[in-house]
Order: sequence, then C-alpha cells, then structure tokens
Amino acid sequence: NKSQILTHTFKVDTLPPELPTVSSPNWYIKTREFTLIGRGSRSDSVEIEWNWEKWNEVINTNWEWRATKTAPADGEQIVKIRSFDANGNYTAVVEHKFIIDTEEPQIPVFTKPFGNTTSNNTTPQFIVAWEPNIPSFIIVTKKDWGQEVKRFEETATNIGAYIGTITNELENGTYLVSAYQIDKAWNRSQTTTIEYTV
Repeated sequence: NKSQILTHTFKVDTLPPELPTVSSPNWYIKTREFTLIGRGSRSDSVEIEWNWEKWNEVINTNWEWRATKTAPADGEQIVKIRSFDANGNYTAVVEHKFIIDTEEPQIPVFTKPFGNTTSNNTTPQFIVAWEPNIPSFIIVTKKDWGQEVKRFEETATNIGAYIGTITNELENGTYLVSAYQIDKAWNRSQTTTIEYTV
C-alpha cells in the first residue's frame, strides 16, 4: 500500500528590501514638533532610531511611512533608519540630519546713525550690527506717504555688520529706516526702526 504524497513548498528569501528614504524634515525647521516622512518598500517596515529611542513604523500601501516626535531642545537632529521585511532581512542604515532652530535672530542695532537723526547728508550710510552670516534687510521709506525708496538685502558679514549706502539723493523730509533679519529656519527678528530727516 502506498501513502498519499505530501508536498511542502517554502521560499528562501535572503534579499533585503530597498533602502528607505526620508523626505521631511529637511535642512532647517523652526518648531520642535516635527513629522518624519519617508518612503520604502510597500508592506515592509522601518526601524527608526532618534534621541536614544528606537521604534518601528509600517510602510503603507502608498510606499510611505510617518512618525511625529517632539525634540527636547534645539540643535542638529540625527535620525537613523533601516527597512526590514517579514523574513527579517534588514537594509543598511540610512542616516538623515536636520536642524531645529526656534530662536529669533538678535535684535538689530543701528550704529550709524545711532538713533533718530537730522542731517543735511542726502546720501547717508546706514550701518547695522546684528547676528552674522544670515540674510539681513534694511528698508527705507518716506514717513509721510509710506512709499519704499530703497531696500538693501544682503547677508551680514561674519563679524556681524552690514552697511547700506544711499546712492540716489534723498529729498527733504523724514524717512523711516527699518532693519530686520530672517534666519535659515525662517525665524524673523524683531524690527528696529529709526527716523532719518534730511
């Protein structure tokens, strides 16, 4: 007598999933709460390590994964991610960095002229001391009708100074001269304004 034949099928899988990616946050952000967004192989999972914490997220049917976290402090954030499949095959670790900066730039200070000024100089020079190496703005407007007559947009030097020189002569009257900065995380400083009267 011959028994029935029992057939058993199994699959050998030693290949790791595709490497995961991170698309957000990227570069600088200005809030400590953030959402990590990335992509990977559908139905696989990602193992995430950040700030001494390690956890897993499932990659959804749109090949996307997300995780929302809150950083304890400003500064550079390093996230390490690797994908793994149902058979325990892991990818190499992908490292992603971004910077949290919630602080406004320092308040600009006019060093020339220092405060409200009346002068017969129709091509004045405005010098502002402020935080170095970030975009800086000086806006000159006519006080009585509010029209902008000159805009300076430069990056402050590494010694924290910026000079704006009027080249077209100003007419008689009072001008509002305002200075502010916007850093890489789009934090805007308070605006400092003086009056300059010709």
